[in-house]
Amino acid sequence: MRLLGIACLVAVLTSCATVQEPSCGVSPSIFCEPFKVMASEMPESEQKKLLSLTQEERMRLHFSLGMGVRNRFGLWRDNELTRYFRSQGVGHPDEMSAPFIAGFVEFVRGNPVDMAQIIPAYVIPPPPPPPPEHQ
Repeated sequence: MRLLGIACLVAVLTSCATVQEPSCGVSPSIFCEPFKVMASEMPESEQKKLLSLTQEERMRLHFSLGMGVRNRFGLWRDNELTRYFRSQGVGHPDEMSAPFIAGFVEFVRGNPVDMAQIIPAYVIPPPPPPPPEHQ
């Protein structure tokens, strides 16, 4: 009987060790913690307002929510988030906050978030080359 009790205890402890934290539904996962922090700090009423805005209206949040994101999550420094953005062609913190907010909106909605798909919608293309001169 005692052996059965020990076997059950070992089985329970072993199963606990293999339990993984559920995925937050964000790729890459480096955005999980910032999105969770932002959701916990933003009142639900403000989240609802944010969800009701169009993409164009969210772009106007550059100097308010966007500035808060840039400062709160260190987009002015070299870190995992900024290295990821740069790897996706976004080099300046001012350009990082809009896709960050778009990803956060989808996170709050409970949708899967793939930042590699969101970011290209916010990347400003380089200007076209000047036309060739005619002689």
